[in-house]
Amino acid sequence: MTRKQVSKPKKRIRSKNTLFKSRVKERGKSNFRASRSTSAGPKRRRKNTRQPADKQLSKNRKQAVKAESKNQPTQAALHSYYREAVYSGGEALVEKWMPDGMLLPDVTCEDIIQAGLLYYRSQMLQLAGVSEIRDLLWTAIVEKRPLSLVRLGDGELLSLAYDTVMSPAEVDEVGAFLPYAGVPIPDASVQRSLIDAIKEADYIGVPVSRKPAFQMLMFRICKHYQLPIREMKLTTSTINFSLYHTGYLIPLLYGRRILLIGNKAVSTAQVLRKKGINVIGTIYPVSNFSDIEKVLASCGEYEYDIALVAAGVPAVVICQRIASTYRKVAIDIGHVADEMLKNEAASG
Repeated sequence: MTRKQVSKPKKRIRSKNTLFKSRVKERGKSNFRASRSTSAGPKRRRKNTRQPADKQLSKNRKQAVKAESKNQPTQAALHSYYREAVYSGGEALVEKWMPDGMLLPDVTCEDIIQAGLLYYRSQMLQLAGVSEIRDLLWTAIVEKRPLSLVRLGDGELLSLAYDTVMSPAEVDEVGAFLPYAGVPIPDASVQRSLIDAIKEADYIGVPVSRKPAFQMLMFRICKHYQLPIREMKLTTSTINFSLYHTGYLIPLLYGRRILLIGNKAVSTAQVLRKKGINVIGTIYPVSNFSDIEKVLASCGEYEYDIALVAAGVPAVVICQRIASTYRKVAIDIGHVADEMLKNEAASG
C-alpha cells in the first residue's frame, strides 16, 4: 500500500440496504403529505357543508324538547294531581255528608267504606267461583245436558249502552275497538239479540271492576233493559282465564268431541290437537252479528260435545243459541284462544 493511498481519506460508502431505507422514508414523507393535502381538503369541505344543517337540526331538537318539557307536568305536579284526585274521590265525599259542626277523629274514608260494605252485605250478589263453574261444566258434559257460559265485558256493555244509556259519541270515544270485536254499529237489532241471549243464558260472567265502562255501566244497563240481575246466575267475566290458568279447562276437553268457532279456530285447533284433544271441526270467520245465523247453521253439520267460541261480542249469542238449539255445552273462551297460541309459540 503506498503513502498516497494511506493519506487519502476513505470515502463513505452507503450500502444498498441503507440507501433503500432512506429513499423509502423520503417517499413515505412525500406520500403522507400528499395524502393529507388531497384527501383532507374534500372531507373538510363536506364537513363544512353539513355543519349548518346539523346545527339547525340540533337546535330544532333542543327547542322541541324544551317545548315538550314545558307542556308536560313535573313529578311534583303529578303527585299534586294524584293527591287531589284521591281527596275528591274519597275524603271530599265524607266532608259533604258529615253533619254540620261534627268531626270524626281517627277514621279514614277507607274505614267508612269498609263499614258501609258490611252494612250492605245482605244486598250483595254471590258470584260462582272457578271451582263451582268447573263442576257445573263437568256435570253437564257427563250427563249430556246443555249449558251456556257467556261473558259480559266492556265490548258487550258498550254495545248495549249505545244510544241508550250513553250517547253514540261517548261510546265511539271509549269503544273504538268495537268493530274488531264484531260490532261495527251496535244498532237496535244487535242489542235485542244480546239482551235475549243474556236472559236465556245459563251462567253469565260479569265484571268485578267498578270502573265506568264495566260494573257501573252494567248496573245502568240492567236498569234500562230491566234485566233481573238478582235472579241471574252470575260468575266473573274473567272466568275463561280462571278456568284456563287453574288447569281446569283442558281436562274438561279430553275424551270429548270439540267444535271450535271463531277467527282463530284453525290455529287454536292445531294447538289442542297437539295436546291429544279431539277437535272435530272449525267454523270461521265470525266478523260481525250478520254471521251468526250462518255459524249456527254450520254447527248443525257436526257431531260434538262441547263448543268453544272465541268470536268477540257475537259469542254471547252464539253460545246461548248452541245450548238452546243443539242441546250442547257452549263456552265463551274469548281471548283464552290467544293465550293458548301465545303459550304454544313460547314453548315451541
